[in-house]
Amino acid sequence: MPIHKPTSGDAAEVFVVDVLSEVTSAMQVPVVPATNPVTYLTINYEPGRNGDIVEALARLDFASLGSLKYPLIAVVMPIPERNSLGFLEVTFPRIYSLI
Repeated sequence: MPIHKPTSGDAAEVFVVDVLSEVTSAMQVPVVPATNPVTYLTINYEPGRNGDIVEALARLDFASLGSLKYPLIAVVMPIPERNSLGFLEVTFPRIYSLI
């Protein structure tokens, strides 16, 4: 789902789900209470339709301790888009953040 309409000078389309994936993969949450040295958790990012997200989280229930379900950011798809003054306006129906 493109964030903007590509022009002839653009090398590639940019997709909202990819941008959110990059942002969440760069985020880290410190474990509380703090350890020495500080331990960080990565954010679990789940984009998709409601059923897809529920299935992915159910699979994590039986995963090893290294694959924690939380902290979580889940983005419900599809993301509605509308052209607005040369930019593509996107509306997120629901974004869940569970820490």
